[in-house]
Amino acid sequence: MLTIPRNTAGFHAAILAVALVATSCTSGVDSQTAPPITVAAADAESDVGIDAINVGLVLNTASPTAARDARLVDVLAASAEAVSASQPVEVLIDTVTISDLDDAPAAVRELVNRGVTVIATSCDNLSMPTVVDAAIDEQLLAVTGCVAIPKPELDVSSRLFIDLASLDDAPAAMANWADTQDLTSLAVLSSNLIPDVDQTCTDIAEFASAPPKAIDVSVDGSFVGLVDDPETLVASLGEGLASVDAIVVCALAPALGDVVAALRSAGNEQPILVPWFGEPQRWDPQLTDIFLFSPSSVHGDDPVAEVTNLLDSIEEAEAVDVVAADTLAALATSVTRSNSVGSRRIADATRGSTIDVLSGEIAVGQGIQLPVARSYRVLEVADGNLAFVETVAGG
Repeated sequence: MLTIPRNTAGFHAAILAVALVATSCTSGVDSQTAPPITVAAADAESDVGIDAINVGLVLNTASPTAARDARLVDVLAASAEAVSASQPVEVLIDTVTISDLDDAPAAVRELVNRGVTVIATSCDNLSMPTVVDAAIDEQLLAVTGCVAIPKPELDVSSRLFIDLASLDDAPAAMANWADTQDLTSLAVLSSNLIPDVDQTCTDIAEFASAPPKAIDVSVDGSFVGLVDDPETLVASLGEGLASVDAIVVCALAPALGDVVAALRSAGNEQPILVPWFGEPQRWDPQLTDIFLFSPSSVHGDDPVAEVTNLLDSIEEAEAVDVVAADTLAALATSVTRSNSVGSRRIADATRGSTIDVLSGEIAVGQGIQLPVARSYRVLEVADGNLAFVETVAGG
């Protein structure tokens, strides 16, 4: 059932209680509500420019990710303030909560009635496909708003969907950096506990070994994170590890730290490369020469001051929080470019373009499934602490 909508607008946040009576046909939306601001009407903007864009979220309170979704709203509110302060377009965040996935279409309709023309997905990978489909049915632009693992499979062919929160180009960034460091061979060790994590290492190996890089991926080890013994894994790979220039480890914490510690204990002193989802790992002070690739640095040394300021404003900030801000910045820029908050016009202005966002610059593919290309921060672990080293391009 639809319950408590929440509205966050630019610098202001307020709680708005709305009673929505459920019926078998309307899934909780009163058919007598005010006429919606339709996409067609939103497209017919004047030449004076657009002051604001309304971005909506549907939050499933029954989801296991409900707490993370509540945090996402806070992150988006802080991001909206940062983006609104730097752009001529104010970003407004509006939310509706549900406790049943069947109410997702009604929730999207309610957001349409409030003037929302873009729906951002939450962290709930179960509700994401339903919300995206409902948004597209309403002719709204749907974008990903949360960097989630596991990432849901979305069978979407509509150009009204853009995966703006994608970090799918992170493996390319890691391969690019390996090439700049003149690394000629890699060992790739991946946890297959979660397919997304395993796929990251598969992609790294593919990008690294493809011309013109042609880096030799001579050791390929798969293990089950939190199940397989790290020492046994390292021992099973034998002397092959000693012959490579660097080692890539794809695993979530704390399995990541255990595997890295086992590698070092076995005498493997080469650089170790870690994808962005290893950022929460807390490193032993004895460990060094480990490089993590992240969309931002939460250690107060991000190369972009606006990113550091944003992260400072978020309680227990995470590196991926900047992706939410970049998503809102991209939408605001597209509104300015198209002089419209119409869903299709925003989508057309976003696709196939390069956009200045909070963290730097992103390139959005023209196709439906092409990932967003962004710059990644290379963070080095030295004596157990992470520090910014340089940026490297993905894509």
